[in-house]
Amino acid sequence: MKIKGLMHRIGHRGSFLLFLALLDVLYGYSLWVTPPFQQIYNLSLSWTAWGAIWVSAGVILLIGAFVRDDRVPFAVASSIKAAWAAVWFKIWVLTPHVLPRAWVSVVIWLSFSALVGVISTWPEGHRHPRVRTIQHCVEVPVVESDGISDDEEAV
Repeated sequence: MKIKGLMHRIGHRGSFLLFLALLDVLYGYSLWVTPPFQQIYNLSLSWTAWGAIWVSAGVILLIGAFVRDDRVPFAVASSIKAAWAAVWFKIWVLTPHVLPRAWVSVVIWLSFSALVGVISTWPEGHRHPRVRTIQHCVEVPVVESDGISDDEEAV
């Protein structure tokens, strides 16, 4: 199936879910493979567990891109980002001396979660007929071969 046909089949909402699926799977993978010496923050769960949660969310979004009722995938997408914001909020509050700018991650992930929530309320757009060009909308008087237009004959 061609990409254009696939995008037409899943629509804008499904396309957005595919984008989020890719993001979540890759982000989860990055957490999963983070070497232990770089795992300096307490994330409440292990880094591997968080990686598995993100990858699982990505798989749900991937499947959800192809179903008609996509409420659950959008809820999962928004929830994982809000949960991640909560993790960074905890890090910021409990260890402000270690990572004083963790609030920036909180704002980014909460904003992203809210954006997903807003987009989840948008209906799938319908294909609109091609917009007519200006020359189709303006009546142009027809000039006869004798140089007199139809409008002038009526006078």
